[in-house]
Amino acid sequence: MNKIEINPSLIKELLEKVDNEFQPRLSSKVNLTEYACKLNDKAVLFVELDKEILIGLCAVYMSDRIQLQAYLSMLAVDPEYRGKGFAKKLILDMESTVRDNGFKTIRLEVYKTNEGALSMYLKLNYIIIDSTENSIFLQKEF
Repeated sequence: MNKIEINPSLIKELLEKVDNEFQPRLSSKVNLTEYACKLNDKAVLFVELDKEILIGLCAVYMSDRIQLQAYLSMLAVDPEYRGKGFAKKLILDMESTVRDNGFKTIRLEVYKTNEGALSMYLKLNYIIIDSTENSIFLQKEF
């Protein structure tokens, strides 16, 4: 598995650009600097760069070697670069790596207010497995 390392400050900059799209804001739940460092240190990252700018990030945890279940923790695309297929490309690259590493399932959580992301996941054959007042939980099996 190739783990890409990127400067955590670039991750934080991207998280700041999408912070207000989370309900509640991501920064109200986590320290963005610490979260960027955690993703960089513990997750497998898939990135899109435009020169030195991080424009897309997909972070997945592949630590459950018992149930062979990966967890998609973060998918973020800079609002200025949306609509160009970056999110889909990041997801497909992530899925390929997850499969290649023997994992059988990917799980994720999406806020109900994020209709664009939910629609994309459903088009990519993720299925809804549960929901709460604010979130929808999806998974895809291989």
